[in-house]
Amino acid sequence: MNQPTREEFNELKEEVRQLREQATEQIKVTRIEVASEDVLKRLDSLDQKLNGIGDKQDEHAKALFSHSKSVSTLQTDVSTLKTDVSILKTDVSTLKTDVSILKTNIAALPTKEDLTAMEERLTDTMRKYLRPGGNGH
Repeated sequence: MNQPTREEFNELKEEVRQLREQATEQIKVTRIEVASEDVLKRLDSLDQKLNGIGDKQDEHAKALFSHSKSVSTLQTDVSTLKTDVSILKTDVSTLKTDVSILKTNIAALPTKEDLTAMEERLTDTMRKYLRPGGNGH
C-alpha cells in the first residue's frame, strides 16, 4: 500500500478544513400540527358531500343510459315506419292506377238506356224469327 506523501497529506488536510468552513444553507422546517377536531369535522362533511355527488352522478349515468336505449329504440321504430310508409305509398300508387283503369272500363260499359235499347232490338229480332214462316225474311 502506498503511503501518501507529506504534501498530499497536507493538501487533503487543507481540503477537509475548507469543507468544514463552508457554510451550508439552512433548511427551513415547517411547523407540523395535528389537525384540530373542527378541521376533521369539515373534512368529513366534505367527504359526505363528495359521496352524495358521486351517488347523484351514478343516478344520472343510469338515467342517461336508459334514455340512450329509448332513443335507439325510437330510431329503429322510426326507420320501420319510414319503410312501411314507403310501401304504403307504392300500394296507393298502384290502387290509383287500378281505379283509373276501372273508371275507363266502367265508362266503356253500356248505360241503362243502352241496355234497354239492346233489349228492345233483341226482342224485336226474336219476334221476327219466331213468327211462323218468318225466318227473318
